[in-house]
Amino acid sequence: MQKAVLAYSGGLDTSVTIRWLIEQGYEVHAVAVDVGQQEDFAQIVARGETAGAASVRVVDAVDRYAAEFLTHAIKTNALYEGKYPMVSGLARPCIVEEVVKVARELGAETVAHGCTGKGNDQVRFEVGFYVLAPDLQVLAPIRDAGIPREKALALAAEWGIPVGAIVSSYSIDENLWGRTAECGPLEDPWVAPPEDAFARTRAEAGRPNEPAEIAITFDRGIPVALDGETKTLPEIVRTLDGLARVDETLAMFAPPAEPATTPLEEVAVGTIPPTDVVLLEEVIEPVDASAPDELLTDVAVTIETAPVPDVGDGA
Repeated sequence: MQKAVLAYSGGLDTSVTIRWLIEQGYEVHAVAVDVGQQEDFAQIVARGETAGAASVRVVDAVDRYAAEFLTHAIKTNALYEGKYPMVSGLARPCIVEEVVKVARELGAETVAHGCTGKGNDQVRFEVGFYVLAPDLQVLAPIRDAGIPREKALALAAEWGIPVGAIVSSYSIDENLWGRTAECGPLEDPWVAPPEDAFARTRAEAGRPNEPAEIAITFDRGIPVALDGETKTLPEIVRTLDGLARVDETLAMFAPPAEPATTPLEEVAVGTIPPTDVVLLEEVIEPVDASAPDELLTDVAVTIETAPVPDVGDGA
């Protein structure tokens, strides 16, 4: 029996992907990479086992993600179109690397992901797999088998895979750098995002009325302290998490071979922007105009720089 290693989030699509791969004759090993998402990994493991995975492992990559990916984004002020910080786009290469490591360890011939055919993640995962493991087969059952969200929900029910109420309404992605929500009610650009789409930020009525001041100390471009207290980068990010929310609209990748059937697929075919925001919570709507940012509170940020020692001319 061939082994398939799946990039596993514990959500609806990847949970259904486990069972679909098993039905195709694969021995499935699910890999949930912890890049700082606020998830119950015990539940994720249990859900993967219920779906039938031969093994479900959680890889702790939070510190590595912060050190090797977030630091570069902070130093370069990485913003798509000059305003839009990345979340999912930064985490995917880290996740792909960890999945490939497990595939090599197990001697698997196949890797898989649970992305659909209308978003950017399919490109992020597959480019990463093709670069790091060009000899491995890459499967994308949700996209290639044509499993829409409604069918995925029906399959999960048929196969006895438990999914939460929020998963039934939205597609959620999160990591240390932020959280995104899309699908469901958010597909209608003329409807304001419902409050249940957000989990890390407060509704307007519950927001503070007074501004807060935050002092972040940087050393060689990397945050090293918050309000004078030395902290690791993950600690600083987690402390500031939930600072703001954004109702964002963006163009998403749609395969040119497929006819444009929805507003989401009609915009900017071939454009592959990131779909996330830094230290924020956002909802994604498939239209070509952006709503203004909604800040949780007014925040005055004081930036302090640590002196850089003289290291000579590098000779």
